[in-house]
Amino acid sequence: MKKLIPALALLLVSAVMLATSSFAWFSMNTTVTVTGMEVKTRVSDNLFVAKTTIAATDPVAEGNFGSFINDMTPAETTLEPVSTIDGKAFFYTDSSTNVDGTGAPKANAFIAYAEGDAFDGNYGLNAENSSADAKGYVDYVMELKAVNGSDSTKDLKLTKLNLTYKGADDSAQKAFRVAVFMEKYDGSDYTMVDEATLTTADIFAYSGSAYFDGKAVNSTSTTATAPTLSTGITKTVARNATEFYKVVVRVWLEGQDMTCNNDTFVSLTNNWALDIAFELDTATNAATNIGRPAIAATSTGVTLTNGKLSNGNNGRVDI
Repeated sequence: MKKLIPALALLLVSAVMLATSSFAWFSMNTTVTVTGMEVKTRVSDNLFVAKTTIAATDPVAEGNFGSFINDMTPAETTLEPVSTIDGKAFFYTDSSTNVDGTGAPKANAFIAYAEGDAFDGNYGLNAENSSADAKGYVDYVMELKAVNGSDSTKDLKLTKLNLTYKGADDSAQKAFRVAVFMEKYDGSDYTMVDEATLTTADIFAYSGSAYFDGKAVNSTSTTATAPTLSTGITKTVARNATEFYKVVVRVWLEGQDMTCNNDTFVSLTNNWALDIAFELDTATNAATNIGRPAIAATSTGVTLTNGKLSNGNNGRVDI
């Protein structure tokens, strides 16, 4: 009996710590931010890229496709934690009123995310500023032009989705999520033209990522089973055809990830880079998670171990 009492006490302490840590993201402040994420996209032969918008109903004009887009990286975008099961509806909670003493959310504690002063204020930013300082997610929207001049179909694949931090070890954190929405132009118009009509997303995470209790926030009052992660994106391009695809790449910090807390993000702020690759008719496997290649800091940026990130060679499109 004497041995059971310490064991029981330890179990209770562990339970309290889990309840406290599981919702640590709700009380985080501006120490957890991502600003101005650099985005680079690489495309293989017979693929072209152009910047577009979610609202666009028609393909980009022919002359606008090329090998460079140099103004897609947002400036001074502060990314703060939210939670979602589908990459479309996001939620957060007001840490000052909706979290109890153990750190767990009270009933009906979640707030539907909308960019603005209320969201800013929740994370200790300037709630009086008329323009929002923080965002729950950031989008990068592009259009791919795939040219297949052969007599057989070709596979178009997302082969790389690397998210790395410049100049520091980010291996302890896995809270980033990336949703990829991809729609083929049907010859008439795109149907993916606003939040309500976005296609079903493929959601990617770092290998080994985990959700508290295996759940993400589903509504203002509940959580639900965390989303199933992508097994890879592959599209079939018809023979002797030119096809267009609108791609929305959406990045956020998943608050229900077990690493989303001040301890792992306190020194990781505004030096993130997203490196994307699409390939047509190659043997490369489709990416199934967010990659984290070895990187080294330089005075001008980062260099991948294969040396391809720092310049526009090898078919790379800098975004």
